[in-house]
Amino acid sequence: VRIIFARRLVAEKGTRLAIEVFKELLLRHRNIQITIAGEGEDKSLFTQNFSQDSRVTVTSYDVESATKFHRDFDIAFVPSVCGEATSFSILEAMSAGCAVVATNMFGIITEIIPMHNGVLCFPEKDSLVAGVEYLIENPARRVEIQRNAWKTCQEGFSIEAWRSRWKAIFKEMINGKETAQDKMKKRTKRFYYFL
Repeated sequence: VRIIFARRLVAEKGTRLAIEVFKELLLRHRNIQITIAGEGEDKSLFTQNFSQDSRVTVTSYDVESATKFHRDFDIAFVPSVCGEATSFSILEAMSAGCAVVATNMFGIITEIIPMHNGVLCFPEKDSLVAGVEYLIENPARRVEIQRNAWKTCQEGFSIEAWRSRWKAIFKEMINGKETAQDKMKKRTKRFYYFL
């Protein structure tokens, strides 16, 4: 089972937590390969901790080719320890057909539907180990989650979908139409009128 951790290698992206989780997974599972890819101040920590294990590769990758890079992996690991906006790491992994294991931090929870297109965990070692192990030990379920992840990206996060949504917003603004937010304010006022 091929696991990828491809991010900026800094503490807020969960590097220290990833080291703990990977050590535990390597002890428990002989059938895994882990790739740590990226640049940042914590890259040397991965080299120090895993240079003796042939199942771990520490490398770099071209961010512009992130989706293509992720295609060689089964599970993408995104253990952020702080909130994010839309996580491109998650979208890149999902669009490549990876099953994502991520922390339930703000922003990330808007991209992953738990156990449908990814696995959400608490930002702690035991929770993340359990999330990754579930996917290692249940290959049929992992493949189903991988397919759902890819489908989610194609239908909800593709560049075409984003362009379409932005065009609709600009069109409403230019034409002076009532926005969805204005409609919600009116509904809220009506609701409170009846209380």
